[in-house]
Amino acid sequence: MTFEKLKELYQKITDKDTSGFTLESRLIEDLGMDSVLMLYMAISLEEEFGIVVDNTLINTVKTVGDMVSYIEARQK
Repeated sequence: MTFEKLKELYQKITDKDTSGFTLESRLIEDLGMDSVLMLYMAISLEEEFGIVVDNTLINTVKTVGDMVSYIEARQK
C-alpha cells in the first residue's frame, strides 16, 4: 500500500511514466529526482502519510525501497 501511494505521488509530481518504478529503483540515477523534486516529494509525503520528514530523507534514502521503509518507520 505504501509503495502504491508513493508510486502515485511520484507520477503526480514528475508526470513521468511509472513502469520502471520498483522498490530497487534509485531515486536520482534511475528516476531522475533532483533536490527540487525531493523537496516536493517530502512535502507530499507529509501530507499523504501524516509524517514529519526531516533532513535525513535526502541523505539516507537512495532507493524507492528505502523511502518505503522511511515512511513506514515514521507511521508507527
